[in-house]
Amino acid sequence: MKGPNFISVVIPTHNRGKLVRFAIESAASQTDENMEIIVSDTSTRVEDQLQVREAVEKAKLNSSVSVSLVRPDKRLNMADHWEFAAKGFTGDYLAILCDHYALRPSAVSTWREIIGNSASSPDIVMSNVRSGYSSVTRTERTASFTGEIVSRSAQDVLRDFLKFDAWNDDSMLATNLPRGMNCLYSRRICDAVRDQHGKLFHEISPDYTSSFLLLAHALDVLLVDKPFYCTFGSQSNGRNSVVNGMEKFLENYPGVDPFQDCPTRIHAVQNTLYRDFYAMKRVEPKLGDYRIDTVGYCLSLYREIIVKEFHGSGLDTKDMKAEWHHYVGTLDSESRQRIDHGVEVLAARRKKNTLVRKVLFKLGLFEKSRDVYREARIRIGNATGRPQLRYENVVNAVAGTDSYLKD
Repeated sequence: MKGPNFISVVIPTHNRGKLVRFAIESAASQTDENMEIIVSDTSTRVEDQLQVREAVEKAKLNSSVSVSLVRPDKRLNMADHWEFAAKGFTGDYLAILCDHYALRPSAVSTWREIIGNSASSPDIVMSNVRSGYSSVTRTERTASFTGEIVSRSAQDVLRDFLKFDAWNDDSMLATNLPRGMNCLYSRRICDAVRDQHGKLFHEISPDYTSSFLLLAHALDVLLVDKPFYCTFGSQSNGRNSVVNGMEKFLENYPGVDPFQDCPTRIHAVQNTLYRDFYAMKRVEPKLGDYRIDTVGYCLSLYREIIVKEFHGSGLDTKDMKAEWHHYVGTLDSESRQRIDHGVEVLAARRKKNTLVRKVLFKLGLFEKSRDVYREARIRIGNATGRPQLRYENVVNAVAGTDSYLKD
């Protein structure tokens, strides 16, 4: 029997059988059973299909919650896959759990407690605390957090995001959006968006497009400064797009212009955010008065180009900078002055080892070098009396750090 604030955890996956089994296990290991798990698999490799099926069957045996596996009858792009996966959810709230994310065991119980203690049922519950697990060093790292819970209007959250000012504090701009993978959506706003637009998730990036539409219809966003999720593995569409560009991701969207409405045609996540926002603005009247800040966009784009260099990207960042400078040159003098100042700030923070990283990346040694660095830090910590715990896998890691949600 369903309790109040029932949670639907939807896990879309594609050719990541070795990873998604941990995501499924973490969802099935929740301490609160007022939830359902829906796994949607579009894997094309038999090995991955078998691994997903085995993980689902194991979850069914070890958990009393409803665990279901669905497969579409044809290949879907990411947006259509998310829509297919979430179409039949029955909960009061929807959470998208990426196949390289794990939930801490008390996540569902903490969500339900927070919602139950709210004056009114929040439309969106969001958390941005970074937490990650390395399978090489077998350690978990989580950014500092306060446990604070703050309610903000959805309109204020959207306005703040459209400033595109995350470049100034080294945070990731997209994490300031309720993207499904970092939040809960209430059924009320999911239904409102679907009633008006026919679906919740649109191209190109379903996490971005849905967040813009949902914020347009939502009244409030509950910001919870706790780490519900822990990322693992190195397979991430977003990270790969930042370093390597959008070409591979866009293969699933033939005929779609990824730069529609964008001031530049630079392969960057900032342009995907720009494109997806204005695509949703054209179809959603409630977004009519909103716009992206031009100076913030330029500085965020410039920072991403620097990040590509920093991570040793093989893309032609010189051409990217040339196009960026050409566009900035078309702006008014006040905007150019503000951008010049921002570039100076970014330059002052820029690392000196860009060339070394680029060589490591081309040789396929970049991830290994990061792991060596992490291992060295762990050994130094052990030697100086600040030991770091090791965990066999990410499921053990989130179980071992579940207290983060309880303190």
